[in-house]
Amino acid sequence: MKLSPFSWRAFEQVERFTQGVNLAKRGRPSLLRVHESGECSLSRPEFIGGQNEGSKIFAEKLFSKTRYWSAGVEIVFLPRVYFFSRPGHLIFGSGHICAELDYALNPTHRIDGIELREGVYTVGSWHSEMMNECPRIPGVSYLMYPKWHRNYTHWHSEALVQAPMLCNFIDDVDNFVFPEGPDFQRDSIDLFLQTDPVRQLFLDSPIMHFDVAVLSTSMFARTHLHRSAKEGLELIRERSRSQVDKEDSRNKMIYISRRDSKFRPLRNELELESALSNSGFKIVLGSELTFKEQIKIFHNSEIVVGAHGSGLTNVIYSQPETFVLEIRPQNAGLRSPFIDISYWIIANLLGNPYGAYICPAAVSDSDWVVDVGNALRAIERVLGSRRAGEAAT
Repeated sequence: MKLSPFSWRAFEQVERFTQGVNLAKRGRPSLLRVHESGECSLSRPEFIGGQNEGSKIFAEKLFSKTRYWSAGVEIVFLPRVYFFSRPGHLIFGSGHICAELDYALNPTHRIDGIELREGVYTVGSWHSEMMNECPRIPGVSYLMYPKWHRNYTHWHSEALVQAPMLCNFIDDVDNFVFPEGPDFQRDSIDLFLQTDPVRQLFLDSPIMHFDVAVLSTSMFARTHLHRSAKEGLELIRERSRSQVDKEDSRNKMIYISRRDSKFRPLRNELELESALSNSGFKIVLGSELTFKEQIKIFHNSEIVVGAHGSGLTNVIYSQPETFVLEIRPQNAGLRSPFIDISYWIIANLLGNPYGAYICPAAVSDSDWVVDVGNALRAIERVLGSRRAGEAAT
């Protein structure tokens, strides 16, 4: 099956959600611009440290930026859509495809059934058969189905942040389509999105067919959140309060462990955990907790320390004054130099004080080591500064 590339930026622009739905029902794609693209401001971290001189210089350079660019947010309306759920490809109308609405449609290699040869996109025979056989879902379906939805951070930053926007259109949608994924997804949908359970569809098919598919381009922005995501993050934080008992005691200092992670493993994390535990930190391993237990623990925290990873997403559920200290490698294998600022952005949007401590790591290594004594001294400086601030007030 041959496909025709189509730029969603060339879609007819509409002014109302219902107008986009009506056009899609008549076979015409369109888009509703919700937020313009542009630069987003960043507040300088309250603490920047490094394990050696090189990592200190790297840290100062990385966190000296005061702005980052974020794509705009549009709602796209597509008629007669085949959604390839694994790679996140969308084929609509009479064989159109939007590469820009995918995470990465590699132009030289076959990816999950779609390939480019001599300038022509095609669908493989097996996937073409699947497209002919998959059941059609009638009505208007709102897709909240990020490619990396099983990742805790991506689910929050690409799906849940849509909550305020979804509230405006909830009566104009027949189906809300979610992935069949980890427990935290269903728990968060029930808690934050508050959609009618009768209209919820949890699907795990490799290919899905919709009469009309509606989706937000924020689903493809990864973690470079648009400044408008602040409203969604704050709504999530506010609704999470219902899960916290007023009499819950505060765990003043917590460390988020990644000892069970296969990605960017911290080789001597157990040594760091032991030292922090002796210093009064509670060690938290997210995989051992339910979603609601994580909400409670972070709500009751005052200082959160953790290596770069999904666990730091839980700063969303903390108090606005909770300090977040991210320990991170300077390099991370294929992602070297490691310049991901996801959690700085999330903390910044929510107004949480943030700090970063950089550890050297070889470009060729995917794992890394922290100098525990040096890290403890950095953490103590943070704690001392926080105590001094509290005493002054």
